Amino acid sequence: MLLTEEIRSRDEATRRQHRRAAGLPAGKTFTSWREADSSIPTPTQQALATLEWIGRAENLAVTGPSGTGKTHLLQALAHAAIDTGRRVTWFTLEPLTAAVGRAGADGSVARTITKITRADLIVG
Repeated sequence: MLLTEEIRSRDEATRRQHRRAAGLPAGKTFTSWREADSSIPTPTQQALATLEWIGRAENLAVTGPSGTGKTHLLQALAHAAIDTGRRVTWFTLEPLTAAVGRAGADGSVARTITKITRADLIVG
């Protein structure tokens, strides 16, 4: 019983650390996601939520007008990925551009790109 509790505690600590390292904005998850309000077809939402596409190294591009839930969906997918033990990196355009720009200035672009791409899911 003690071992089980220790394992559970370590797993939870790892998830918390992965969430901090991911740099996700506010914690929008599938708990607060309103599937019926989305313009994304329900079967597509359900397929994305399985996260199988991450394991196949498939890309996902989400576009649409402002206020349609794109960011919420992406955050929910990122949190779900972390919950399954995957590493996630969240970027907006400005910080990503700044990171690559700094790397170019000191000649560490390859190292910076390698660090970013270690994640199982990169959201930007």
